Amino acid sequence: MSLKREYKLNLPQLLWGGLSENWLLKELGDIHWQQIADALGVASGDITDAQGTRLLASFVRVRWSGANLGSFHENEAITFESDLSCYKDKLFFSQTKCAG
Repeated sequence: MSLKREYKLNLPQLLWGGLSENWLLKELGDIHWQQIADALGVASGDITDAQGTRLLASFVRVRWSGANLGSFHENEAITFESDLSCYKDKLFFSQTKCAG
């Protein structure tokens, strides 16, 4: 399952030195969670276990390579392209590429 998002970087996504790591991680989490909801065919707020208890995703590992957050600038257009894969029935993995 794939998902693509495009943005124009503004002040909320930036720090003095470039792209905000905090914003980036939140956005990557949102993309991952949306892909899980799409794969399950439910709204994100409706992801529950068999007893109806709300389930939440957590990052087990985040790795990025070739990332220089200082190379991103205000008004720059960026694109996230993410692919989701599932291992058995409980683990979801996403790989997301960001290009500016």
